[in-house]
Amino acid sequence: MRALCDAVLALAWRSAPAGEACHWADGYPLNVLLYVSLLQGIFDLRDETVVLDEVDELLELMRRTWATLGINRMLHNVCFAWVLFQQYVATGQVEPDLAGAALAVLAEVAADAGARQDNPRDPVYARVFSTALGAIRDWSEKRLLDYHEWYGNGGTGTCTAALECALSLALGAGKIIAESVHADHECGGDRVDYYIRCSMRSAFTKVLESGLGQENGMVSGHQRDVDDTSGILTQLARDTEELAQWERECFSRELRRWHPFPAAVAAATLHGCYGVVLKQYLGKAVCLTDELVRVLHAAGRLEKALVQMVVDDDGEPVVREVVPYDVESVVVGFLRTWVEERLRVARECLLRAKDTESWTARSKNEPYAQSAVDLMKLAKATLDEFFAIPVSARDGMLQDLADGLGAVFQDYVSFLASCGNKSRLLAAPCCHFDHARTAAQTAIAHVAEVAAYRLIFFDSHHSFYDGLYAGGVADARIRPALRTLKQNLSLLVSLLVDRAQPVAVREVMKASFQAFLMVLLAGGNHRSFTREDHGMVEEDLRSLKRAFCTRGEGLVAEDVVESEAEVAEGVVALMGQTAERIKSNHPPLSPTVDEIPPEWKEAEVEAPTGCRSSRWKQEDPTGSPPAVEDGKWILALFVAHQRENWIVGKTGQFVQVKGIRLQITE
Repeated sequence: MRALCDAVLALAWRSAPAGEACHWADGYPLNVLLYVSLLQGIFDLRDETVVLDEVDELLELMRRTWATLGINRMLHNVCFAWVLFQQYVATGQVEPDLAGAALAVLAEVAADAGARQDNPRDPVYARVFSTALGAIRDWSEKRLLDYHEWYGNGGTGTCTAALECALSLALGAGKIIAESVHADHECGGDRVDYYIRCSMRSAFTKVLESGLGQENGMVSGHQRDVDDTSGILTQLARDTEELAQWERECFSRELRRWHPFPAAVAAATLHGCYGVVLKQYLGKAVCLTDELVRVLHAAGRLEKALVQMVVDDDGEPVVREVVPYDVESVVVGFLRTWVEERLRVARECLLRAKDTESWTARSKNEPYAQSAVDLMKLAKATLDEFFAIPVSARDGMLQDLADGLGAVFQDYVSFLASCGNKSRLLAAPCCHFDHARTAAQTAIAHVAEVAAYRLIFFDSHHSFYDGLYAGGVADARIRPALRTLKQNLSLLVSLLVDRAQPVAVREVMKASFQAFLMVLLAGGNHRSFTREDHGMVEEDLRSLKRAFCTRGEGLVAEDVVESEAEVAEGVVALMGQTAERIKSNHPPLSPTVDEIPPEWKEAEVEAPTGCRSSRWKQEDPTGSPPAVEDGKWILALFVAHQRENWIVGKTGQFVQVKGIRLQITE
């Protein structure tokens, strides 16, 4: 009361401009609250849903307070509509006349808003207008967005009357606001379409949750007796169909006043909701079962009922929203998968019979093998299960199943026919395999040689032929190549039988020494050797020999390793000598005529441009080899096929002796 007194005193002591009246209670919101309290006096205290008979006299008396409270006719209409609406809500929405009276006053409010649309509005009126009409619209829409929950539990007449009042209030208030405040607000049929879709989705969700929780159904009211997802979806299809029928019988007739085909919209919405659940269920299904078939049949029946509702309601514009479940195609796809799985099992039974069947009769009275009994039982069980599946579109699948089983039987009979013949009973003729043994030994040696050279020159070329001494001896020793070689030898020995191991290891040893020689004598431009490298190269050769003596698992004798490494040791020994030492150790002794092969008697050395060629003869001391660097001279001495032939040229050049092409390296 003190706060009220202070507010009234502040208003009463205001100074008004000349010519304008200043009232003690015409400030917002006090004036509106006082006037609303006065308007609430028109209701009978004994029955709050009834308006007093003297309502006209009371309103006329209240009109005299307009000057005191600063109220005009427009504010009166807004406040009066709000009071009628508030009383309708407070009394439980049981008196449609209150809502009708509120709508009648809202019509006057709409006329006032249209008349003053182009004129500046009073800020007090604008606030009262937006607050009252916004509250009416929000309250009505809250119930319309889930009208199945708010208006679905009472009697049919009460539900439809309350729904009609809520729709009228929501659309009326929304239209007035849209015309005066928010021009982009949806009105009319579009808004009703939105209400129907939202409420149907909400009702479907409650039905689904009720089924998942094994509680009483919201529509049918009976106890759900399902133990798995398939049963839930089957029951959900029935409940969804009942929900659609309930919508058409209870609400669609009232909604048709604002929407041309409300039942069609409701049916299309339910069809889409169930389609989402069905799609999730089918995504988890892996094979065709009786439960799956029942779910698909229930979905098919639901789809037919909903589509018929759309057709009966002339809902052609929403037909395109109804995406078919295509139940028959889904069934055919699962049935085809089922047939393929059964045929796979039959083929496995056939293969098992071929591998393990003893082909002895079960008994004298049953002169057939056990595999024949198993195969026939499997075929009978497959056909019984196939015809037990409640599917209509299976004629094509039946032919595929029969053809598949027929092919299995034919294969089984053909295999039985080929199990024996008279040639298997005849004694094998005596024969000798001397030539075959020789051919086998030759083939073994050839295969071992090819495998060894592939192992060294192809599989291990990065670490051996391409990597050894590349860029310098000190930086590219043989240790990585030996590590790879030891691993390959261990793998080779583990794979081969005992009799083949010595041959294979010996061929790998030959290929390794040949690769080592090729690195020293024809290694290319990226390799160079000096006399200081002799010690490291000699040590690497010893390591290579030791690898075959120790890692060869005793398969290669030590003297065989020494014999194969003799040529490589000679080349390595030359690398440690000077040119003068080589000349003294290898005097220019010409071979006798008998010692010279006929093809070399007329051999001439063809030297390319830039190379110098000369013949060194014992009787001509002046024909000594030209002075060259040690590395070049050693190579020229080694590659010459006749000791009196000497060729000196640049590193990388090629010479040809009797059709053999040789390259000069450092």
